[in-house]
Amino acid sequence: MTGIPPAVRRYISCSVLKRISLCKEGETTGFEAVSDGRQHAVICHVEPADAYPSPEAFADAKKAEPIFFDPASMTVEYGGIRMDYTHRWVNGVLQKFPYDKLYDSPYMTSAYGSGVLHLTDGEESAVLDFNF
Repeated sequence: MTGIPPAVRRYISCSVLKRISLCKEGETTGFEAVSDGRQHAVICHVEPADAYPSPEAFADAKKAEPIFFDPASMTVEYGGIRMDYTHRWVNGVLQKFPYDKLYDSPYMTSAYGSGVLHLTDGEESAVLDFNF
C-alpha cells in the first residue's frame, strides 16, 4: 500500500458462504471464482486500516466473527445483521426493504440487486462483479 496515506488505507474482506472453486481453464485460470450453484451469500466488510495493527490482525478478526448461512431459506446472519430475500434486520429491528443502495458509503457502493460492488479510495478504485 505504498503511496496511500495511512489515514485513507482500508482493509477489505469478502467471505463467500458456500463452496466455490477457482477456474481451471482459460485466461482466468487460478483467480476467477466458479460457483457450484446459485445459493450463495457474500459478505464484504471494509474498515480503516488504522483500526488494526496489521493486515493479519484484520484477517484474524474477520475470521473469528461468527457467520450463519442457511442456503435453504437464503438467510445470512453476521455482525448484528440478519437478512433474507425480502427482509433485513439490524440488531433485531426490521429495516425498510428493498433499498436503492445495498451498500452506500464513501468507500463502497452497490445498487440493490446489481451484484456489483464499486470500491473507491481516493484516486484508486476497483469493481467486484459477483454475477458469475
